[in-house]
Amino acid sequence: SVRIGNVSVPGTKMRSIFSLRSANFTLVWTGRSFLFTVAGSGHGAGMSQYGANVMAVQGSGYADILAHYYPGTALIRAEG
Repeated sequence: SVRIGNVSVPGTKMRSIFSLRSANFTLVWTGRSFLFTVAGSGHGAGMSQYGANVMAVQGSGYADILAHYYPGTALIRAEG
């Protein structure tokens, strides 16, 4: 999310407003303009492959990565 004054704008909304290819971005003020640096290419349906890869490289396992992207869900073993 991006904080603008007293308002917090979700990254997904910023992505939509500025037609960014992903909600995985950084935003900085250069002194003359704002600069978006966008990583990955998202589809807005859930897990970011780029973000999941970064988490894995940093040592997170699949269960942690899934819990991060899908909070409130449970990982269970399928039978059969």
